Amino acid sequence: MNNPGYEMRKVFEEIDRYQDRIVAFVDVMGIRNKMKEAQNPQDLSLFSEIMYINGNQPFAENKIETIMFSDCMYLVTESKYIDQIISLLANFAYNLLVNRIVHVKISQDGKLYDNVDWKCFKLRGGITFGKVLVLDEEARKKNKIINSNIIIGPAVITAYELENNHAIYPRIITDEAFNSLLKRNKISFERCSLVRDKDDDFYYLDFWNYMFKGKHGPNGFLPGCIEYIKNELEEALKSGNAKLVGQLLWYIRYLEKHE
Repeated sequence: MNNPGYEMRKVFEEIDRYQDRIVAFVDVMGIRNKMKEAQNPQDLSLFSEIMYINGNQPFAENKIETIMFSDCMYLVTESKYIDQIISLLANFAYNLLVNRIVHVKISQDGKLYDNVDWKCFKLRGGITFGKVLVLDEEARKKNKIINSNIIIGPAVITAYELENNHAIYPRIITDEAFNSLLKRNKISFERCSLVRDKDDDFYYLDFWNYMFKGKHGPNGFLPGCIEYIKNELEEALKSGNAKLVGQLLWYIRYLEKHE
């Protein structure tokens, strides 16, 4: 018979310090309301698939620990995997945004055409560098398999507070601890597609530039996303949701820079 308490005590044996790790916390904006409104689990199946796929990218296997719950995710990795975590986050933000379903229809004159149903989820998050412990990772070092999804340490709180209190808009920001890590490793902000927001001095991940290196990306994707978000903005204005209006305006301006 398994003894969870004994197994956890064995994992903690000989652990006397946290690990220094990159820690990112991300949240998919708007999903909380969709969960409340969902009539059955199938309404959230596509979102769940996107979360799982982007949390388990092959290039990040055995390099980045992912802890998922609801519409949120923690990502933890060693400092030598800066490129991998930036790539994972950029791909995650992009894939959420361009999420769409294409329906092939027939026009009145008998021609086929695509009708695109955009979803355009938005990712917000924070990245830091600090003290953390991922218990499942520690268990594997002792050849034990547990699935606790437990993550502890000061950096856990820092990453969450970055996302919750400071990211504000659909963006992934970094703090001084992560920025200093880049400088120590002689990694430029440009290499990570990090740009400074002049309004608050936070650096954020320019995921569209990371994906396409200054180009527009796939034909029709960027205009389609912008149109979708402008429709969301109209609804937010009608409902008087000032906070959401500000968030969507920021995001539209960000995307329009890449047109």
